[in-house]
Amino acid sequence: MKLLVALLIILVWGLVLTTAANADDVDDVKAAVLAVDAAFNTGDVDAFAQYMHPEHSSFFPGELLLEGFSKDRLKALFDSGLKFDLETRHLNVKIYGNTAVATGYNVGTITLPDGTINQLTNRFTEVWIKQQGKWKRVHIHASPLTG
Repeated sequence: MKLLVALLIILVWGLVLTTAANADDVDDVKAAVLAVDAAFNTGDVDAFAQYMHPEHSSFFPGELLLEGFSKDRLKALFDSGLKFDLETRHLNVKIYGNTAVATGYNVGTITLPDGTINQLTNRFTEVWIKQQGKWKRVHIHASPLTG
């Protein structure tokens, strides 16, 4: 009987500790997603890049092929006058071990280098991995919300 009680206590503590760790990870990933979005809105390529995994890939509206992350390419886009004013809405994060999936919507405007302002509502899915205690984004897929 004592063995059964001890096993039950260990099981309960294991569940409690796992849930607490997952809750912290959810908060950490949400904070990272919002930090990436804030860096994008301010054109801060260095702040943005610190969250990108070296093998980062993306699918964005208008891009036909899978793209890798290039700090120089992003900097050139911002230097050309491209600006974003996007707000993240309905952010949801699920943790699966050292992997997280974040989903949500970006709503706002994109100002093109020629001054044209476009309204935007995209839905996104991001994949994050935790390495050496830090969350890094490895992939994003964004597409226009239609209908």
